[in-house]
Amino acid sequence: MRCSWIVSALMYAVACMTAIRADAHEQIYIGGSHTLEPFAQYVSQEFSKGTTYPSPVYKSIGSEAALDMFIKGDEVTRIDIAMLSRQIEFPEFSQAKVEEVNDIIQMPVGLDGIVLAGAREGAKFRLTRKDLFLALAAEVPLRGKLEKNPYKTWNQIRPDLPKQKILVYGPPGSSGTRHVFVEKVIGEQSRTMPEYLDYAGKYLKLRRDGAYVAIVDHDEALLDEVRNNKDAIGIISYGLYMQNRDAVRYATIDGFAPTYDNIESGKYPISRTLFMCVHGSNIEKVKGIRTYIELFLSEEMIGDNGQLCDLGLIPLSSAERLRNRIDWLKRSSQF
Repeated sequence: MRCSWIVSALMYAVACMTAIRADAHEQIYIGGSHTLEPFAQYVSQEFSKGTTYPSPVYKSIGSEAALDMFIKGDEVTRIDIAMLSRQIEFPEFSQAKVEEVNDIIQMPVGLDGIVLAGAREGAKFRLTRKDLFLALAAEVPLRGKLEKNPYKTWNQIRPDLPKQKILVYGPPGSSGTRHVFVEKVIGEQSRTMPEYLDYAGKYLKLRRDGAYVAIVDHDEALLDEVRNNKDAIGIISYGLYMQNRDAVRYATIDGFAPTYDNIESGKYPISRTLFMCVHGSNIEKVKGIRTYIELFLSEEMIGDNGQLCDLGLIPLSSAERLRNRIDWLKRSSQF
C-alpha cells in the first residue's frame, strides 16, 4: 500500500513538472511535505518580491515521494530543493550514492509536533503512546503471543478512555508525517514488548481493517473528516492544528499537550525536526537558489520572532540556527 501511494504521487509530480519545465536551470523547483508547503510558499512570495528571479514552484507530493524524486530524478524530473518532514536516513544516503548524488546538503529549518486532534464537540482524549500502539498496530500482544488487533473501541484498551469506536484518519504512505508517527509510536512501543522478539523496535505495521484510514489529500480533507465526525481522531501537524484550533482540539500524549513550549523543549513525545535539502551541484546551476535558501534560513524567517512562526513553525534554538547557517556557508562554498 505504501509503495502504491508513492508511485501515484511520483507519476502526478512528474507529469506536472515535465509539462511546465522548459529549462531546468531557469526556475527553482521544490517538492515535498504538505507540512512544509505553507512555509516554503511564504518564503517564495518574499523571494519574488525582493528579486527579479522567477517565482519558485512548489509541488506538495509528500516527503517520501519528494525524497525519491530528489535522489532519482533525471535532469527534467529531479527537484532542486526537497522539503522533508523527517530526516534523510543513512540507507537513503547510501542509495543516493548509488544514484550518483553525492552532494546532498541537509539543513534543519525548524520543529514540529504531530498532533492527535478531534472535533471540538467530541470526547476529550488523554492518550499514551502505548494506547495509540494498541489501537493502531496490526498485531498486538495477547495471551503471550502476537494476534491480529481485536480492539474495536478505545475503552477496550484502557477502561477510562471513551467508549468510542477506534477511528483514526491519517496521512498516506507518501507522507513523512506518517513515517515519523509510525516510527515514534508503533516502532518505539514494540521495543518495550518482548512478544515482538527480533521485530522489537522495528515493527511498523498499521491496521488495515478500517481503524486507520489514510487520506490522500490529507490536510483539508482530513480536517473535514474530523470536523464532521465527532467520533474520529486525525493525525495532523502542529502548524495545521494552530490554523484550525477553533474547530478541533488536541489529545494529550503521555501527559503532555502539543504546545509551543513542549515541542520546543522536546517534552512532547511526538515531536520532529523539519528539513530542507539541496544538491550542492545545483547551487550555481539554478538561478536564485542560493538566495532562496539563505532567505529561508534567515532570522527574519525562522528566528524566534520570524515570520514563519506565525504559520506554525517552531524555531530551533539560536545556537542551532547559527550552527546550521555556518554549516550551510561552509558546505555551499565548495560548489
